[in-house]
Amino acid sequence: MTTTTMNNATNSTTTSAKVVDVSPKDLKGWLERGEAVLVDVREPFEHASEHITPSTLVPLGQIEPVK
Repeated sequence: MTTTTMNNATNSTTTSAKVVDVSPKDLKGWLERGEAVLVDVREPFEHASEHITPSTLVPLGQIEPVK
């Protein structure tokens, strides 16, 4: 789950994330209602062999770490 907050005094945003356990049934409902985006961080060859539809492929090596 990701939360984004806006600080009006500094005109900046802060994004924080927490890990939550989700049942397959809940995830399916969220995806069907457009309430979630499923990001697959595996390599393209792994994604090609099997993946959950709908998922977006963003290999972990392409994600810039937050500093």
